[in-house]
Amino acid sequence: DLFASLSIIFDRPFRVGETIKYDTSTATVERIGLKSTHLRSVNGELLVISNTNLLSKEITNYAHLHRRRIQFAIGVIYQTTPEMLKALPALLKAQVEAEGHDFVRSSFIGFGASSLDFELVADVHEDDYNKVIAARTAVGIRIFDEMTKAGYDFAYPTQTSFTSAPGGTMIMPYPASPKPRANAA
Repeated sequence: DLFASLSIIFDRPFRVGETIKYDTSTATVERIGLKSTHLRSVNGELLVISNTNLLSKEITNYAHLHRRRIQFAIGVIYQTTPEMLKALPALLKAQVEAEGHDFVRSSFIGFGASSLDFELVADVHEDDYNKVIAARTAVGIRIFDEMTKAGYDFAYPTQTSFTSAPGGTMIMPYPASPKPRANAA
């Protein structure tokens, strides 16, 4: 533990007051001692970890992270037109850039049980995690507003029941689309 504490003191992988990720915990360093280091988890628990154990695992120091990646999973209903699906990545990109952040990608990722699923990935250039969360909120609200204005419907878990008439013909749960007319010559 003494050698580990000397390694922490001289190599400085983290300092008191910095937020780190150790194993599965994210915490702020409160005290570095000769035998152990005290960390305060984001949930408020005090974690006392021997310096040897602390250095035996990968440590991520968030104090020197100047860019954070934010992600959104967005599901739209199956009744969305192909044209609207093609336009969605550009609409999402515009919202990220309008908030002043870096767009990374947006794409269709799959056919969900109740939705057509897209992802949005963007980078926020901030050291302060509270500002990153505020940026994520602003982007999310802007996306919701613009998608609603553009006529997109967000999906939620649904089921469609089909009913048949006594003669066995299907009774559709929604109005039938009008049949295309033949061109008059």
